[in-house]
Amino acid sequence: RMQISVARGGGETYTPFVSVDSGSASVLYVPLNRKKWSRALVVGCSAFALTALVGWVLLAGQSSDSSFMFETEAESKDGSMEKYKGAMGGVYYNVFTGKTVKGSSYCSAGSFRRKNDEGRFSCIDCPVGQWCDDDQVHPCPDSTTSTFGAQDESQCVCKPGFFGDSPKACKPCPAGSFCPGGSVVQACPSHSHSIAGGASCNCDEGYTGYAFSGPGSLVCRRCPPNTFCSGNIMTNCTENAFAPSGSKLAADCQCAKGYYAIDGVCEGCEEGKFCPGKDTPPQPCPGQSSSPPRSFKESDCRCRVGYHGADPASCVECEPGYFCIGGTNRDAGAAAPGSYFPAGSSGGSDSALCPMGYMCPGGHRDKVPCVTPGMYCPKGAVRARFCPGNTPP
Repeated sequence: RMQISVARGGGETYTPFVSVDSGSASVLYVPLNRKKWSRALVVGCSAFALTALVGWVLLAGQSSDSSFMFETEAESKDGSMEKYKGAMGGVYYNVFTGKTVKGSSYCSAGSFRRKNDEGRFSCIDCPVGQWCDDDQVHPCPDSTTSTFGAQDESQCVCKPGFFGDSPKACKPCPAGSFCPGGSVVQACPSHSHSIAGGASCNCDEGYTGYAFSGPGSLVCRRCPPNTFCSGNIMTNCTENAFAPSGSKLAADCQCAKGYYAIDGVCEGCEEGKFCPGKDTPPQPCPGQSSSPPRSFKESDCRCRVGYHGADPASCVECEPGYFCIGGTNRDAGAAAPGSYFPAGSSGGSDSALCPMGYMCPGGHRDKVPCVTPGMYCPKGAVRARFCPGNTPP
């Protein structure tokens, strides 16, 4: 076995090896490079003389680098297998037999060579979604992927959202199922769903949950009261709002009794009105009735102070001689002599001094006009008095 050089047009030199058997050269390998004709010096060796042949060799494929070595086996003249080394991995041409052989790559399967900034080569693991052999990087088929260091297309598997038994048979995951990748397809858990091509499932509207260890462990529970659940997210209703369990939308949250909605916020009902809650606006109390803040029904309305009545719609002004503290109550006045309770009085302190021209005997009686001839009633009079110069009969 002797070393010889093969020179390719363009100044590049390759250093393959030739097997010598029974005194004659049987195998000479030239690396196949770019698709162009290049002149190569082919050197043969016999037992008697060294013969040089100059010819044209068709060089096809990818360019090589003389810093990379290959080793392969090929059949020699006597039929035995011999090992040959060359400039790099790839396909090599036997100029004697017209046959080609495949050389070993610089990097092992599952990796590819890369030159660093210093011009040195190193082997890099094949990236995700591709597979590598013979220093070549190949993309996985559509809808498939691979892990780092894949060595063969068979190691490409269906991507999440697809399923199939082989890299070229991947189909979209059907709706209502989830496909984590590869050949696996499973139905979504209870109260969850997925769209076609889904890699995972989401809880139905009105449900919430989470996966303990992957899509198959998803547990969806009914949304609790005073919350709403959409897109697998649970959100609390705003303050003073409520919602039944299983609510889906923010609109399902409605104001509690005694509150009304304004700009998405539940505000307390004002005095003199009542608010049934939900989406009902504030309602005014009827007639001369009123209500305390945050009232939610009409019966919360009561006659105003100085009025009385059996219900909010029948409130009337408190009669003279009486005082009314509101609601249905009407109390008899106990005014001092010379004073009285005017109409609409609300309590004992509302008694007033009897006006001029009237007499006020006190108690719960109203003021009485002074109409007897020859008599008059000054302010605060308990009874009528005789006019000056006029004597009692």
